Amino acid sequence: MASPSSGATARNRRFLVYWAGQSISSMGDAFALVAMPLLVLESTGSVTKMGLVSALGVLAQVLASVVAGPLVDSVDRRRLMIACDLGRAAIYTAVPLLWAVHGPSMIALAIAAFAGGALGNIFTVAYVAAVPSLVDKDHLNEANGKLQGTQALAYVLGPLLAGAVAGHTGAAWALAVDALSFLVSVLSLLLVTFRQADEAGSAEAAPAGRWAGPRFVWGHPVLRPLLLLMIALGLTGNIGLGAGVTDLFVYRLKHDFGLSDHTVGLCLGIAAVGAVLGAVGAARLRRHAGFGACFLGGTAVQAAGLALIGLIPSAAATAAGALLWSGGMLVRAIPTTSLRQTLTPHPLLGRVVATFWALTFGASALGTTLVTRTAASFGARPTFLGIGLAVGAVVVAGSFTAARTRKPEEPSASAGRALG
Repeated sequence: MASPSSGATARNRRFLVYWAGQSISSMGDAFALVAMPLLVLESTGSVTKMGLVSALGVLAQVLASVVAGPLVDSVDRRRLMIACDLGRAAIYTAVPLLWAVHGPSMIALAIAAFAGGALGNIFTVAYVAAVPSLVDKDHLNEANGKLQGTQALAYVLGPLLAGAVAGHTGAAWALAVDALSFLVSVLSLLLVTFRQADEAGSAEAAPAGRWAGPRFVWGHPVLRPLLLLMIALGLTGNIGLGAGVTDLFVYRLKHDFGLSDHTVGLCLGIAAVGAVLGAVGAARLRRHAGFGACFLGGTAVQAAGLALIGLIPSAAATAAGALLWSGGMLVRAIPTTSLRQTLTPHPLLGRVVATFWALTFGASALGTTLVTRTAASFGARPTFLGIGLAVGAVVVAGSFTAARTRKPEEPSASAGRALG
């Protein structure tokens, strides 16, 4: 039987249209997740350069975060998202065209990674900040679960299809699918309106200052430790489905086991089943076991998956470890996103989201470079084992903070002691 909250979002037409458009766009992103590292590997054969291109995209997101928060809080969020999608559609259309005319180009990939990363960051900050304009606060966990659940499903089907497309037409044309998905997102946004009462478009309604977001986060007894823990995870290359660890998955399957592009896509698709399972179970786990079980438990599952890859030298173990990794990520990410939306005043939400993105993805840019260089020097297998141990250390550290509490959104003496 559907829960009351489930019925509430099922009857919300604006959310359903938004959800459908972003789900299709996520499918395109999954194509790019496979295509970009394959194109770098096709051009150079270097895992280090794979990491550098990925890090360049992350760096662009960090730099964009400086302007994304104030921008999202001061302009029409829907129009801003449309502009970002149109820009990304143009970028990812240009790459296969240039590839067809001039052949492989690392410069084109670097430009696409940087420009696409910057626009993607601005879009995502607006995307997260817009959700409270579409659903009531009581339904945020469910709404985020649906959005990230279908995103996870896209990362099951996307790599399968991307591997097939790359195997038949080349990896460059897989990026064209991503470009098309952005146009579908634009169409969905044209059909949706955000609640004006909740919009942050009026400057007078929002706290003044570019640094209002960082000040709010650093002064908050719950958001501050969460940010520090996320930075630590970023340094291990474990932030986002497109994190540095993903490059290692591709490198391990392609370089160490000599698998075809199609098989790599199949393995990554199987791995992404974990993300679907994590997204489906996150909201229920949050209700019954609390936030701490989701944040620390999900991160512990990630650590176990990474250690599994390092301990057992087989493609099957790599796929299974990646499944645990992606599942643990979604169990942690969905409640964390909802908690941040709950604790932050809506007119300030863009700047708070941007603060998290700038610092965690800044750490991720460094972490992505470190893990891929480590793999180039020592091999992927010991690198996975080392990252797994590092993520496990983050779980231990988090057990001494508000991340361990059941309901950190409700002030309590136990939360205060955890932070003290």
